[in-house]
Amino acid sequence: MKTGLMKLAWIRDAGYPAGVTAPGGFNCPCGKHIPCKYGQAEHVRCSCGMVYDGQGWIVKVEEQPVAGIWTITKDLVTGPGQKGNAVGVCGPSECTLSSAQIRAHKKSRFFQLFDADENLYYEGYCVLPDGLTEDAFHPLDNFGMPNAGATSIKYRNVAGLMETL
Repeated sequence: MKTGLMKLAWIRDAGYPAGVTAPGGFNCPCGKHIPCKYGQAEHVRCSCGMVYDGQGWIVKVEEQPVAGIWTITKDLVTGPGQKGNAVGVCGPSECTLSSAQIRAHKKSRFFQLFDADENLYYEGYCVLPDGLTEDAFHPLDNFGMPNAGATSIKYRNVAGLMETL
């Protein structure tokens, strides 16, 4: 990951009257809020790998492994707005990218998860920098099978057709 010289603004948390010391932090470009005291001496780390000093300057950027990370973009098991709807879920558990970052990744591939009767359960995207390797099974193994009993995964090929792995 390349970065230029960058400094983030420290943002005071809302709801505190003027003149009162208030908590705050930085909003990392990955979308997460990083709480810290203004000007603190210790470095603060975002789960995406960026490390900031207490003034908001980037100290270190760590490249995160991305092969096999996935997100669910459509849940046909649980309807929209219902408890348990999986839209926006990302995995595996150590994934630090947002759903939007996974979808936008240049090596992201569209997938569909099915049950044994070929009923479509979920749709989403998986980052596969090396093509359809064993990492392509992560959405099925880490989410589809344990969450809903999905048994197969299909990916969109270069011709735009879905093919079963």
